[in-house]
Formats: sequence, structure tokens, C-alpha cells
Amino acid sequence: MNDLRPVHDVAAQRPRPVNKRVWASVEKSSREVIAAAFAEGLRRDPERLRPWGVLVDGNKDQSTLVRRAAKKACVEIAIVLEIIHVLEYLWNAAHSFFGDGTKEAAQWVTSGCTSCSRGARPEPLPAPSGAMPAAAWWTWGQR
Repeated sequence: MNDLRPVHDVAAQRPRPVNKRVWASVEKSSREVIAAAFAEGLRRDPERLRPWGVLVDGNKDQSTLVRRAAKKACVEIAIVLEIIHVLEYLWNAAHSFFGDGTKEAAQWVTSGCTSCSRGARPEPLPAPSGAMPAAAWWTWGQR
């Protein structure tokens, strides 16, 4: 942590986005919002010459819709995973299985966050003994 610099030193050095657009809605479905975002992107970059980045929150359905929209538009995208929501999902799962404040929960979340940052899935959670067969438990990426 000794190599961290004040934010005002870093902010001046980073590149600024060009023609950035943020999309969200509480009135429309994810499918509608994503379709509108890609339509706007194609309007702005019809030749598909610029790099496209899409920020997602870890919701599997959202990521699927984004990938489908990119394929339909013939656009290569960089998907950026917003880690705050992922951490929330990981902590909720860890607390359910290991209990609040346990060393095991912290270790599993740390491992899961590291896995996610590398594009992999966290280790599956163990099924509680005597509850139900392990095959019936939901694990990351399965429904």
C-alpha cells in the first residue's frame, strides 16, 4: 500500500473515454436496454472501427443478452465485470454456507474473487451434511 498515490495524481494521467454512453433503466427490460445500447453504438460507429466495452454486473442473463447482441451486430466487445456486485454475490453465498464472520467464508470469497478476476468460476460450495444431495445444490454458473 506504500506505492498508492493520491487520487489527484492518478486522475490527471488516465485516458478519458470518448463519446462514453451509460445505459440503465428501471422501466424497460434488460433485453430492451441492451438492444437500444447496441443500436446507439452502431449509429455512432457504423463501420465498427472503435473498441467497444460493455460493463456487466455478473448477472448471467445480462451477460448472455450482451453476447447475443454483440454477435447479432457483428461487433467485438470487451466485457468488463463490475466487481462490487460480484463480491456481494460471493459474500451472500459464503455467509449462507460458512456463517457470518468465519475464516472459511473470507477464504472462499478471496478465492472466488481471484478466480473471477482470471475469468474462471469460484470453487463450488459444499452441500451441508444431511440437507440434500450435493447434485441438487446450485453452484456458480449452473441453474
